[in-house]
Amino acid sequence: MLREPTLNEIKAHITHYVEHIKPPIQTLLDYRKKIACESPPINNCNIKRNLANTLLFISDRPNYYFLRMSSALRSLGYSTIFVTRWGASPDEAQYFDETFLYDSFSDLEVLADLKFKTIFVQSWIGWFFLPVYIFFISQSKLVCNINDSPSLLFDKHKNLEKLGLQLAEYTMDLKCENFIYNNFNKVLTPYFTDTEFSQNSQNRNTIFLPCYPINTANFQLSQLHIHTNKLLFAGGIPYDHKPDDVFSDAKLQNIMRQLIEQEIDVTILNNPQLETTRHNYPYFFELSNSNTFFTFKAGIPPWDLREIAHNFYYGLMIYDFSETIVSKKHYENIIPTKVFTYLEIGLPIIVSTEMKQVAALVEEKQLGFSIKHNEIQNLKQIIKSKSNRYNHYKKNVAKYCETHNFTYLLANDLSNILNP
Repeated sequence: MLREPTLNEIKAHITHYVEHIKPPIQTLLDYRKKIACESPPINNCNIKRNLANTLLFISDRPNYYFLRMSSALRSLGYSTIFVTRWGASPDEAQYFDETFLYDSFSDLEVLADLKFKTIFVQSWIGWFFLPVYIFFISQSKLVCNINDSPSLLFDKHKNLEKLGLQLAEYTMDLKCENFIYNNFNKVLTPYFTDTEFSQNSQNRNTIFLPCYPINTANFQLSQLHIHTNKLLFAGGIPYDHKPDDVFSDAKLQNIMRQLIEQEIDVTILNNPQLETTRHNYPYFFELSNSNTFFTFKAGIPPWDLREIAHNFYYGLMIYDFSETIVSKKHYENIIPTKVFTYLEIGLPIIVSTEMKQVAALVEEKQLGFSIKHNEIQNLKQIIKSKSNRYNHYKKNVAKYCETHNFTYLLANDLSNILNP
């Protein structure tokens, strides 16, 4: 049983492993300049007004979960504030009433005297200390959004070292994850089925709430008769130098080779926060330059994807998990953001059956179809055989998004999230 961390241990961890190290302060300043960030520093701002109807969001970087949730909450009459270390671009900042920066974690101690209705903090691998740090310095009700779980990602925790974490770092992650489930008012998770946390009384504060769309699907049903066979993968691709035993599935290299051999036209739009350069992705740059069926380029935010969605037929979630040490507990149970990014822009989904919960959702709601690994080599023919189902899939995507979007769900169940 892991002992719960103390505030002093969290502060020491930040000093030794994070502050001005991940990343150096100049890297932060350069990035803020690149994205034209205009947010003021939080320690120089006076926000001591009535905060009873204000929700605070805190994360290291802007993320689609908080952007979508904030947009929905504002439509329901709440004010939202976002505090970030990396900074928010003008496009990202528009989803909040106000945005602020922090350079040092000690800057966040200004929150100690402020009582928000609720504070939302996001945790992710290597950063589970952040919600716990906020827990110790804040007097507001706290909700933690789990991104990826360090206890579920690998069957052997030591493999977290392959993500660049030292023993002390991933041990702190595991301690903080346990602390969050034991102490936070609410925990919002993208993991659908039973985990080690949902098998005991801790689960009373845990809600399955993945990154749903903001509102209804952003497409017109008049676009049903699509005259394209292009497939889209929209999402982050790990850099080529990342270890294959951890990232081979997400690198998609095996999958893309199989699709190109069938002369399937596929486009990858990389996560816009990643640097899509030949240096980082020599394999895909070479593949793109030498093959007319494959396009690889820097991505665009989800709110811009709707403008080009009509160019694509399906959204792809096909992976090869045969060479990865990532745990089945992770990829079988998680419902990732990508699912709802595709649905939000009206694209049916093709998903690997190994992603059991996503495949179950897609098949049950008829939002596309699932495919076994040994069927990928025949994907072109499978797509053709399902062409008479395509309009049915599109209509179901629209129907599903009517009731499975943040605006609808929060309007009907907000008290369950905001109240202890």
